[in-house]
Amino acid sequence: MGSSICSSDGPLFALLIVAHPPVTLLALLTLSFRIWPRYFYVDLGFTLIILVHETFVTMKYVADRLNLQHRWRLSGQRLGIAATMLAVIMLLFLLPRNYRFPKQDFRGARDFVESQRSPADSVATTGLASSSFEKYFASHWKTIRPRQELEVLRRGYGNTWLVNSFPAHTASAHPDIVDFMETDFELPKPFPGTLDKGAVKVYRSRADHKQNDSGRVTCHEMCTWWRVARVFRTIFYT
Repeated sequence: MGSSICSSDGPLFALLIVAHPPVTLLALLTLSFRIWPRYFYVDLGFTLIILVHETFVTMKYVADRLNLQHRWRLSGQRLGIAATMLAVIMLLFLLPRNYRFPKQDFRGARDFVESQRSPADSVATTGLASSSFEKYFASHWKTIRPRQELEVLRRGYGNTWLVNSFPAHTASAHPDIVDFMETDFELPKPFPGTLDKGAVKVYRSRADHKQNDSGRVTCHEMCTWWRVARVFRTIFYT
C-alpha cells in the first residue's frame, strides 16, 4: 500500500524499492553465495520510509471515516504522529536485548580461556571463529583444520581447549573434528552474542579421557622398565 502511494509521486523510486530485494536474492542464488542479512540492510531505511508514510495515510483515513476532526479535534496528522511515536517507544524495549551482548564475544572467550588454562594446556580454534582469533584476538592460538592436528594437541600433558562458533558450519566443513569434540570434549561455558547462532563456544578436553590416555603404557615404556628391572636384578643377585 505504501509503495503504491509513493509511486504516484515517484514511480522509479517505488520500482527500485520493490525490485531490489528479489533481484539481490536472485543474484546471490545464481552466484551460489551464502545469503546473509547484511545484503538487505540497505532496504531497511526505505522500508521504514514506506511504513511511516503508510501510517500517516491510514490515520488520515481513520480520522476522516470516524469524523474525529469535528468530535475531538484529532486530525489525521496528529494521529499519525501519535502512532509513529508509539511505534518508536515499543522499539525501545528491544534495545536491551540487542545491546546486552556484543555481536560475537571473542574477547570474553579469550579472557576466560587465558584465566582458566594452565601453562601446560594447549589452545586451538576451529571453524569460522579461527579467522577472528588468528587476526585480532589471540594470534598465538593454533588453528585446527584436519582432525589429526587436534589429536596431536590432545596427546599433550595438559588439557586441550578448543574454541568454535557456528557449529552447523563446522559440522558441514569438518565433520571429523565435530565427532572428536563430542566424544573427547565438554562445554564448560558458551559466550552468547547478538548474532543469530553465532555464540562463541569454549570446549575443554574431558578429564576422564585424559586419565584413560595417561594410564596406557606404551611399548617403549615397557621396554624401559624391563631394562631397569634387569639392572636391579644384576646388582642384587650377582
